[in-house]
Amino acid sequence: MDETELTSDLGRQFLTQGFKESAALMCSKVDDVTKADVHRVATRLFRPDSRKTPLNAGIGSGEPTIVAIGKNVEGLGDVRSILRKWDLGAKQ
Repeated sequence: MDETELTSDLGRQFLTQGFKESAALMCSKVDDVTKADVHRVATRLFRPDSRKTPLNAGIGSGEPTIVAIGKNVEGLGDVRSILRKWDLGAKQ
């Protein structure tokens, strides 16, 4: 990794987690993910009616948080429209 990539990685980790993790630790965590973990998280995200408690513990609007970092993020298009199309985020 060059200096720009390292800086970008550091910034992205602080924005999403609030701290920096080593690549070895991240890889170890990825290796520990089970099929059950993936199913549990996907169910919480894509079948909100099956949740017993809100993902945000009842705090906030329920609208998705959209974070895009990097070159040409405008190429993502209208992310909010895509989320509405797939019925993701807070219900109006």
